[in-house]
Amino acid sequence: MHNNEITYHDLIRIGQPLILLQTWEPNRAIVELTQQLEEKAKATNRKTIIFEWRIAIGLSPFNALAQEIGLPCKPLTQEQKETAKQYGEKAEQKPETFQEPSQLTEMFIFLKSLEAEDDSRQIILFYRLDAFENAKEHFWNNPIVIDHFKHNAELIGSFGSVIFLYHDQFVPQALTKDIMVTEFKLPSKEERAKILQLQKTNLETQTATKIEIDNEPLLVDRLAGMGKLEAENALRLAWHKTNSHAVFDVNTLVEIKSKIISQVPGLSIYEGEESVANLGGFKGVKTLFDQLTAPSIINNPKLMPRSFCFIGPPGCLHGNTKIYDPIDKTNWPIKYRHQLGKPFHVYAMSSNGPVITAAMPPKKYKSAQMIEFTLNNGKTITTTLGHKFWTGSQYATAATVLSHIQKYAFFPLASTSGTFLQAHALNALRWAQKLLNYRKNYSYCHHQYDEPLHVAKETCQVFAQSLNDVVEHKNVTNSNDFTWGTEKINIVSARILSGAPYYDFHVPIYETYWAEGLWHHNSGKSHCAKALCRAKGWPLIQWDIGSSMGKFVGESEHNVDRVFQVIQAQGRCGVFIDEIDKLFSSNEEHEVTARIMGKMLGFLNDNKTGAFIFATANDIIGLVQKRPEFVRAERWDRLFYCDFPSDEEKDEIWKIWGDYYELDLKQKQPNTNCWTGAEIKQCCRYAATLSISLIESAKSIIPIYETGKEQIQAVRKWAEGRCCSATTGLRFSDTRLDLNIERKFAGE
Repeated sequence: MHNNEITYHDLIRIGQPLILLQTWEPNRAIVELTQQLEEKAKATNRKTIIFEWRIAIGLSPFNALAQEIGLPCKPLTQEQKETAKQYGEKAEQKPETFQEPSQLTEMFIFLKSLEAEDDSRQIILFYRLDAFENAKEHFWNNPIVIDHFKHNAELIGSFGSVIFLYHDQFVPQALTKDIMVTEFKLPSKEERAKILQLQKTNLETQTATKIEIDNEPLLVDRLAGMGKLEAENALRLAWHKTNSHAVFDVNTLVEIKSKIISQVPGLSIYEGEESVANLGGFKGVKTLFDQLTAPSIINNPKLMPRSFCFIGPPGCLHGNTKIYDPIDKTNWPIKYRHQLGKPFHVYAMSSNGPVITAAMPPKKYKSAQMIEFTLNNGKTITTTLGHKFWTGSQYATAATVLSHIQKYAFFPLASTSGTFLQAHALNALRWAQKLLNYRKNYSYCHHQYDEPLHVAKETCQVFAQSLNDVVEHKNVTNSNDFTWGTEKINIVSARILSGAPYYDFHVPIYETYWAEGLWHHNSGKSHCAKALCRAKGWPLIQWDIGSSMGKFVGESEHNVDRVFQVIQAQGRCGVFIDEIDKLFSSNEEHEVTARIMGKMLGFLNDNKTGAFIFATANDIIGLVQKRPEFVRAERWDRLFYCDFPSDEEKDEIWKIWGDYYELDLKQKQPNTNCWTGAEIKQCCRYAATLSISLIESAKSIIPIYETGKEQIQAVRKWAEGRCCSATTGLRFSDTRLDLNIERKFAGE
């Protein structure tokens, strides 16, 4: 039975024999609970005898009263007696620690005997399971253990309680009626404030330096989710001395917190630069979010908002696209790398030049409309409409490229020669081997998706987010502006293909990769969610659900439980889940996925922790057909359909990019029905680059609606009456735009 409303004090008071205390701080839990029990016993003239059991040493006395009593002695064997007699020594009896599972009943009888000697005694046994990586597999799978606890529950209740300490809430089926589950929570806001003040006092005494705290609420907030010891250590590391005084550096606390969170499979702290100031449109989303996050609402548990879900199209590759690994020198199709299911290396972009880093195993998704591009070197590459190519100055979507070549018959993209990159790879590898003996002692770790991936095998310490981080870049490249080894390659033709399976993979840190001579970038519809979170100053946690999936029985559920525990412990924060439909709209039924979906829906429904969930979805139709309960009321504050910008929003977007490209916006503007913000930006860039009018620039732009009409119309049709408009915040209605109009430009 699970009931977090009942405290461990209540359970001990009523004589509950078996208690599971869920905690990530077993040492603090035992110390604080012992102090509290002893204080209550003193007030009631009772004696609390506390023992501790650990797998390494078995039973041991914990508090002073238990130490006075000690442990029973093992009876001497005949062999021990004869050996002592032979050497003329006195045979010494050793204490019995009841370390073996078969001795559990004997241990309970011993503890009962202590209570029988003095009925004012209350016996508490802390049974520590924290040494088990997976208690379900390595402790509770022993039927002898379950049998001993099952049939001795009444005996245990007659003398006190056995309290299991573990970070998970798992209880074996046979003991669900015997074990009550409660929680030892991480430090509260008030407790974190006390920890801060105590560390301030201690450090001032130790360093003889005054510490000034001018941002206490922020510091206390950044300590959320840490245990007491973690918070104390973090503050010591964040201590920073200036000329006349010292401070606690908030950025250091964020970095430490990021490392703690990233230990949970699938979680990472996002530190992007998205800004609401550069987010054109989405007026309804912005307005509603500001209203929902007003202090009077967000601090009221009854009114606290929970989540937004944004809906829109994908950007991925066809399965035949080859991805080159510069370390293994393999150039395999992405669908084959998906079948292998292993991480691999890629070239990526950084501000210092090309980088060799690790990429995650590709994932396969059901069909989407795709575009096949032919390059002037004879190669072809096929992508979804939302896929992005690097042009040399910015990224352009596949749909934008298609619209351009339909008008001008070609589209120039930036390329970097394989010869240049291979020379760089050899240089980087040579330096890495010289400095850290990379190939012999180090390997890349694929357990965390958004963390640096190269770790030392012996110490498990991360030493680089890419192979190049151990290289002096001045020995590799002479420029920091992406002109290194840059060439031009033209797309000379394109054709729209019917639906085909598409593949996506993740390149941590950089999010870019080199394939088929081109630089690519896979991005979702995340700008709005990330910008809103940054505007509030909240930490943003990214959750990659796929990386929370384990290969062992129960591992996935355990990881997801841990994710929710960490999120709930953070207090006020944002949680970003990109393309949530990829996991839950799969055609393959799997009981693990079903259970995780159940946990997800439960969390969305019951979330009152201060964590605001932002999710994006591409195939919302497939997801809802498969899981209609996903969009049930009270799970999402709003489902937003991100439609084409309204006239007012387009005016705002024109101003943002017109000012950016230093254009005269008093000139006549083109008819932009069915245009997205990206197309307005492209129009401004072309006008500035070619020194032409916006009307002339618009003639070369074919909106994504014309290249992906069928997919967009299907999603819009589903969204009508089911979603809210990101523009107005009200129920979306498919009447604002005439989607059958011919493309016309003002002045034509």
